[in-house]
Amino acid sequence: MGLGRPKKGEQKMSITLGVPTVGQIHHENVLSIVSLVGSGHISAVNIVPRLPVQQARTRIVQTTKTTHLLFADDDMVYEPKHLELLLKHADKDVVCGLAVSRSKTNSQPVVLKYRPEIGMFQFTPPPKVFSKVEAGTLAFALIKMDVFEKVGRGFRFPPNLGEDMDFFQRCAIAGVEVWLEPKCRVGHIMDKIEYYRG
Repeated sequence: MGLGRPKKGEQKMSITLGVPTVGQIHHENVLSIVSLVGSGHISAVNIVPRLPVQQARTRIVQTTKTTHLLFADDDMVYEPKHLELLLKHADKDVVCGLAVSRSKTNSQPVVLKYRPEIGMFQFTPPPKVFSKVEAGTLAFALIKMDVFEKVGRGFRFPPNLGEDMDFFQRCAIAGVEVWLEPKCRVGHIMDKIEYYRG
């Protein structure tokens, strides 16, 4: 599955693989990066090490020159088929894969709903089919670059939110739709590699 030909007047789709990392990339993640680059879907790779995650994401956004950005965190395991699932919906602003949260005892699929009564996001069951959601994960997410013109190019890490939830909150304010592809189940490297199996 290639990136396809652009329609008249459209820019050809291109994707930067953006990897924020503290510098300790797991070998399983390196293999994932290599497989994605070898698939022919990726136009550029931008790995930003040794920065807090919000600063690394900001640097990636500020230096990306392609039409789309695929954020893929350094503790994720994925294959070209996972990107191909997201590419089916490349006309959407933000499309997230499905990963589980980091936990030793209670990993949950990262799909969230904002609860105004407590001022926080809470986990909610993932949809069975491709659906619009309030928040997903940036650990494996395909984003149109023009989204950042609407929500801002910088990432912050406010209390009780984290840089990803802050991003999704800004998307909601700006009218940017966030979608989730539940078939795109990527692995999260913990003591072992965990996938959502619901």
